[in-house]
Amino acid sequence: MESAFITLRRVEKDYDSGAGTVRALREVDLEIKQGEFVAIVGTSGSGKSTLMNILGCLDRPTRGVYELGGFDVGTRGSDARAILRNRLIGFIFQGFNLLPRTTALENVELPLVYRGVSARERRKWANEALDTVGLGDRVHHTPNQLSGGQQLASRSRAPS
Repeated sequence: MESAFITLRRVEKDYDSGAGTVRALREVDLEIKQGEFVAIVGTSGSGKSTLMNILGCLDRPTRGVYELGGFDVGTRGSDARAILRNRLIGFIFQGFNLLPRTTALENVELPLVYRGVSARERRKWANEALDTVGLGDRVHHTPNQLSGGQQLASRSRAPS
């Protein structure tokens, strides 16, 4: 049986506010295998964003265990979580988060710079990714020269 890439066991998240403690997540159990697609749905205020921040290594649970690729994320500090985030997961932001004065090719290459990938390999992988989503002819265009769908495609295929 294939082991889970993401495992949450009894994960909880509390926030302190002036009015007291807000329990944003309560005893969440979740397993996601490599390559599996999962949708997180719920009403406003149900903890979706809190859960996504934990899964994305942007925040830690107050209680419980979060393992990502065999690493216990909950016990790691912010720098160690940033390394895991960079090496093991990628983000597709709702607002795209593309650098406005940077070409599509350079935007796709950026995560690979942080990983220490050589310029030659970065360029090769980024060109392949843009070709895959039909933007091979738009590599030198800046975000304002791309449609919203093209901007999304340039982020969703960015090697992470």
